[in-house]
Amino acid sequence: MKIPQAAVNDLTDDDAHHDCSAQESYASSSPKVQEFFDTYNFSVFNKRKLFLDIKKRMAANENADQAFEKAMKEQMDLIDSIRFIRFETLKELREIPRLGSDPDKSEESRSLNAPRSPHAPALSSTQHHQTVNLQDIDIHKAFIVFVSHCWLNGWDGKKDGKVVDTEANANFEQRGYPHPDNMNNDKHRLIIQGIESLIKNMIGSDDIQVYVWIDFGCIDQDENPAGHKQLDKIIEVSNCIFTPIVDPDHEDWKLPMGDFDWFDDYAAKKFNDGPYAYLHRAWCRVEMLYARHIDVRADVKEMAFRGGLMNAIHRGYRPHYVYGEKQYCEVGHGIPYQLSPLSNSHLDKFSPEKAIANLTKEADAEKIRSLMIDLEPFIKRVKVGYEGERNEDGNKHGTGKYTYDSGDVYDGGWKDGNKHGT
Repeated sequence: MKIPQAAVNDLTDDDAHHDCSAQESYASSSPKVQEFFDTYNFSVFNKRKLFLDIKKRMAANENADQAFEKAMKEQMDLIDSIRFIRFETLKELREIPRLGSDPDKSEESRSLNAPRSPHAPALSSTQHHQTVNLQDIDIHKAFIVFVSHCWLNGWDGKKDGKVVDTEANANFEQRGYPHPDNMNNDKHRLIIQGIESLIKNMIGSDDIQVYVWIDFGCIDQDENPAGHKQLDKIIEVSNCIFTPIVDPDHEDWKLPMGDFDWFDDYAAKKFNDGPYAYLHRAWCRVEMLYARHIDVRADVKEMAFRGGLMNAIHRGYRPHYVYGEKQYCEVGHGIPYQLSPLSNSHLDKFSPEKAIANLTKEADAEKIRSLMIDLEPFIKRVKVGYEGERNEDGNKHGTGKYTYDSGDVYDGGWKDGNKHGT
């Protein structure tokens, strides 16, 4: 295999995602390169990362062929360890499972002397044979859900290994050891119910297989791999992200009527109140950001999806669904709510950088910043506001276009400042 060094040299560090002539030239220069991209369905984002890695290696005096081989092997090693759980398997396990390769470490980490959930089966740790490798999934016939969430019980990052009750609610018995869920398995219940609602309302074919990615059950908790390096690839093959919100106080707040902002007005404490709330965790913000700004694969637009899922995909992003006790208990197991994408003013307000102070592990700060640097050229921004005719009072009137923070656009009639017509 011979790869023209000039093709790699043409790639600059600031190449934008929409200008990929150097990348495509490089890919077409070798059948092996193109086959690699086709096999793993690489997006422009991941092609760019690979090329920049090659260029960095070449700067260290490796030739183009050696640089590509080493960079490709590193990517393949990352892809080989990406695993998912079949949705039906997750239902059968009756709790969020733990993936571990070392039985001794798994048992120790689970603290079997601590209280176990009465709703869990006798064996709740997920073994590798209970998960599915990415390469064994036909992603053209799969609905893949990325679960983005905060653990209800996690380490506080101190040397004594103290467990933090991040839920901080005396009404819910805690496990006493690190786990994403409480003893009642309420988060697991919300995941199952919410995804079943999505399947019922958003998928129009029985041939589509459903898979779930959740950190506790899909990242080996004993080997502690560099999971952040896989984030872009996991998000890339996912069709949506899903956030379950355990909310025992759901009756204490009400959803506002009319037009409102889910980021501010979805008042569940575990969603937006305090440093352990979902919106205030840096890793959660990064996941939201990657889901919005890594391009959706072209073939996904041809899949048998419908409703809000297909609308979002056709607009070029993965929808983010939130499902909590509010929907489960008060809206008759209703459809998960779809958040606006994390972009524009929402991104300014909820930037991952602003939540770094809430990280459990200080070492994660550098990982967060690295992920942000990788994504920066792909972050899409729009000019929010109105362009069009106005009346004598300066109100929107006549024909005009309004671009919302989400990127959605209303282009049509206005009367005295309000939408008028269709």
